[in-house]
Amino acid sequence: MKNLNGILLIFGLMTGAVFPLSAQFICNPDVIAPVVACNADLTAVLDAGTMTVVITTDDVVETAFDNCSDHVRLRLELEPSAGVPPADSTLTFTMPGLYTIAAWAGDTTGNWARCWTTILVTSPDSENKHFEGLLFADANGNCMQDGNEPALAGLPVEAVAVTGSGTWRVQGLTDANGQYALEMSEVLTEAATSIEVRLGNLGNNAGNCPSFSPVPFGYFDSQATFLHDFPVNLIPGCHQLEVDLATPNLRRCFNSTYTVNYCNYGAETAENATIEVEFDQFLSPTSSTLPWTSVSGNTYTFSLGDVPPGFCGSFYISLLVSCDAVLGQTHCTTARIFPVSDCIPSYTGAEIAVDGACAGGEVIFTITNTGATDMTSPVQYYVVEDVIMFMSGEIQLNSGQSQQLSFVANGSTYRVELPQVPGHPFSVLPSASVEGCGMNPDGAISLGFVIPFPQDDPAPHIDIDCRENIGSYDPNDKQAFPRGALEDHLIAANTDLEYLIRFQNTGTDTAFTVVVLDTLSEHLDIASIRPGAASHAYTFTLLEGNILKFSFNDILLPDSNVNVAASQGFVKFRVKQQPDLAAGTEIQNDAAIYFDFNEPVITNTVRQVIGTPFVMVQTENPATPQAYRTRILPNPMYTTGLIRVEGLEGQAAQFQLYHPTGALLQQLPLLNGEAPLDISLSAAGLYYYTVTANGRRLSSGKLVVGIR
Repeated sequence: MKNLNGILLIFGLMTGAVFPLSAQFICNPDVIAPVVACNADLTAVLDAGTMTVVITTDDVVETAFDNCSDHVRLRLELEPSAGVPPADSTLTFTMPGLYTIAAWAGDTTGNWARCWTTILVTSPDSENKHFEGLLFADANGNCMQDGNEPALAGLPVEAVAVTGSGTWRVQGLTDANGQYALEMSEVLTEAATSIEVRLGNLGNNAGNCPSFSPVPFGYFDSQATFLHDFPVNLIPGCHQLEVDLATPNLRRCFNSTYTVNYCNYGAETAENATIEVEFDQFLSPTSSTLPWTSVSGNTYTFSLGDVPPGFCGSFYISLLVSCDAVLGQTHCTTARIFPVSDCIPSYTGAEIAVDGACAGGEVIFTITNTGATDMTSPVQYYVVEDVIMFMSGEIQLNSGQSQQLSFVANGSTYRVELPQVPGHPFSVLPSASVEGCGMNPDGAISLGFVIPFPQDDPAPHIDIDCRENIGSYDPNDKQAFPRGALEDHLIAANTDLEYLIRFQNTGTDTAFTVVVLDTLSEHLDIASIRPGAASHAYTFTLLEGNILKFSFNDILLPDSNVNVAASQGFVKFRVKQQPDLAAGTEIQNDAAIYFDFNEPVITNTVRQVIGTPFVMVQTENPATPQAYRTRILPNPMYTTGLIRVEGLEGQAAQFQLYHPTGALLQQLPLLNGEAPLDISLSAAGLYYYTVTANGRRLSSGKLVVGIR
């Protein structure tokens, strides 16, 4: 994936032929063209000195491969037409404009395929045209702002330009005062056949007033700014409170700070609103900018008073991370805001909840139907030990009924998850994790197996922040939640993502402005962006090319030599995946941090892959202590690994690996319960195994061979 001038290119695919994955390719003779995919909507800027920019096949081609050859030839063509493939593999642009490019891919036998894309070329002198205005809650439905109708913060707006080469969008959110400000290159507005500014996707918009406004043809020939205010008809008679919390880090024996952010996206005032924050047992609050009104155990309550429509606020909680916590241990903090939104009809169906606890030498999970009605059909639950799924089953509960699952506390991190009942208003994944219960034979606990998985907090009135405590850290970095499991950082399709960007002024003087640019992956839904908690006040804009811009104006960030704690900051945002991404899809992301007029600091790249975030190794009865527990290392296995069976020291035993058809693939002797396993010649998929000794089966289960 290429990045031109800070803009991540969006994936688009056009090929001459499509074959099912199961097709058998005939390579003698080879009559099948390669597969080639182009990045979409490229953007580049002419060099200020030479007034040129060179585009290569690496910039244009997202991927290209051939089923019969390892070698693929790539070519580029400007303003493509029917004919033979060109000889050039680069294109040079000398003038601003909107251009169409074809990328050709050919194999060694002369088969060619091509894909198309567009590129917007601007110059350093190109100006931007502006779209500005106000969003307000039109309570009386007259589509005009009356004196008492409030502005609406944090709602999406977009400017859309339709050109002969396709549709281009610039998107953003309103600021704390309900104002939006969008920018679009004049090169694009000049090429457009029509331009309009629109409201984005509002979850509670009643839609009585116009949600778009066309820009008159030729408008930008004489002026640079198009002004339009949007009356927003939110669903009347309801409020919609949302809460978000985050912290830049948790350091053992040090003070840390949580930021709690909240907004009312509804049409009515939320009266007597409160926020409850439940802290991990190793976190001890010491003070807050909004005083708490009550404390019950580890739960602190904060009174917000009445929260009017469109209002957003935040406060900070200082706390101490206990020195008794193990380095790397996970601490989860939960925020809930009340009253819960009444913008959706009351839900009266079944609802699954999961709780986990460590008690009496056992890890105990309780699955409960907290809803008002019985479950009408069973759902499948999964039990994961670290990253090994060793147990699953079906559960169907009546209203108020519970079922417990218990496991011997052995220092592992246990997780139970299951899908929510069909028809539930939120796409939640009921789940719970228990870390640090008991100890393993080495007298330690397993760490790092909580935040690779998603938390049970997709409903807007709840947010769960799970963080591992740390020692030292890189002050300018990026983190993704859930982090993803195993080496490939596997996450399930349709899992929401949260990104945390941390920054620190390590220069020699105060930073007056900090700007964070983050280019969103094409595999994420740009319309679902929800900016979240931050260390300082900021404005948010979505620029061309799916670039997120967080501006911290007048932040006055001291350098770290003067004040280490005050020199740091962060911002967090949430986004949905594109629906039903295929297994193996990679989601990559980094950010550029600008301190005043200095060169940007580029963060690390976070990477996640769509797949199954645990390894399926199922024993016959894992709910009871096992004398012979089988482990497959590493997880998942790709080429070679290790079989380890506990309790076989000094015994002769065998490991048998079976194909799903039942055919025996390998039989290995186990020496002290261990043996190397080579599956490099086995296709990706599900396999079965057994462990036997003296003709008696000791263990059996499943093994997943990962996609290589």
